[in-house]
Amino acid sequence: MFFKRGSKSEPDLPAKAKQTGSGGGQELASVTVRPTASAGSLGALSTSDVPPPALAISELRRTVDPATLNFKTTAELEPITGLIGQDRALQALEFGMQMQAHDFNIFVLGPPASGKRTAIKAQLAAQAKGEKAPDDWVYIYNFEEPNRPKALRMPPGRARPFARGMIAALDELRAVVPNLIEGDDYQSRRRAIEARFQSGQEEALEALDAKAKAQGIAVLRTPQGFAFAPMLDGTVIKPESFASLPPDMQAEKRRQMEALEKELAEVLSHLPKADKVRRGQLQELNEDVARRAVIGALDDLVAAFADLPEVVSHIEA
Repeated sequence: MFFKRGSKSEPDLPAKAKQTGSGGGQELASVTVRPTASAGSLGALSTSDVPPPALAISELRRTVDPATLNFKTTAELEPITGLIGQDRALQALEFGMQMQAHDFNIFVLGPPASGKRTAIKAQLAAQAKGEKAPDDWVYIYNFEEPNRPKALRMPPGRARPFARGMIAALDELRAVVPNLIEGDDYQSRRRAIEARFQSGQEEALEALDAKAKAQGIAVLRTPQGFAFAPMLDGTVIKPESFASLPPDMQAEKRRQMEALEKELAEVLSHLPKADKVRRGQLQELNEDVARRAVIGALDDLVAAFADLPEVVSHIEA
């Protein structure tokens, strides 16, 4: 469809001003003015160079005789619908709106301020009044296949409140979850989990340390890990002092330290498993705290869309 701007060509009037406009009056568009000749050069001017006579004021304005109008005031007139002088464009628009098949489009072309948008909105609004409002469609996250979002059909007008509700819930969680993590309840439960892990580890090492001391062997903690050293009268003896002990005593201490090293390796081998249990308990704690926060943030949204099972299922997921 093509919108045109109405125009009216006028002959070149050398003796009058060109006029534009409509209605009760017109404004002066241009006036032809030629320079006047001096008195000494009048003889050299032709008749075409003589300036036109001045226009009277009455000639600069179009007047309308009220007696020619069939109404007394504009209140008696019905408002004009559509666009004046755009019959073909409006017919094309009407034809295009009747097309029910896919892949057909209406291309609108015309100069600025020619009323394209106004005409299209008016025509579409008039037709939409008799049509059924289309359903809303939204894309939702697919928790099972993140690369394939789901398309969800909703009654007309429900999609935007749903989207706003989800955004509000996320904004609330951004503030609520950090506060819960920093709260006393979460921190005390986390410390209890850490304490159980630490106590189990320390108990096993303390038991091994007590057994070693009973055999006259010290358990030393170094930056590289744990080490064993023989003791004499409760004091760790130096290597040269240990070398001066009877051979059978040296052999006995070495045998005892080797047995303790095996027990220590057994204790340390259980630490990764215990730490895995610790991390699992911390994850359960985090999920429990987060779940309570999420449920609280989405309660209002679930209530607002309780009549749409698919929406409720997505929120619960």
